[in-house]
Amino acid sequence: MDSANQIYIFFVCLLAGYIGSIVYEIFSFFRWLFACEKGKNKFLGIVFDVLFFIIFALWTVFVAKYMQLPNFRGYMWIAYLGGWGLYLKSLHRMLDFLKKVCYNCLNKAIKKRKMSKNSTLGEEKSI
Repeated sequence: MDSANQIYIFFVCLLAGYIGSIVYEIFSFFRWLFACEKGKNKFLGIVFDVLFFIIFALWTVFVAKYMQLPNFRGYMWIAYLGGWGLYLKSLHRMLDFLKKVCYNCLNKAIKKRKMSKNSTLGEEKSI
């Protein structure tokens, strides 16, 4: 196998790792939604992790079969991890920021609604 072909395979695996990381972000959202990190639903967090790794394994097999990649090579796993790292340094930071902004806006709206509801209840009682 020539080195140009290996570079092509490396970049295909890098992109596959990046896309797999986006799938992990979906599972990470579900872990956050069901509060799996706080110990309440620890088993559910394990289930989400196992499901992700099964899906990621199927994804890597699909990419290898569809792109007609050669037998497993060590640099392919390095490329998958590199794609994961690229994702963490780029899109993950933006999505994390957006999640915090949405969470804060939602909390402000809920507090504002509670405040207005409490003030209208107080006015009704005084009448």
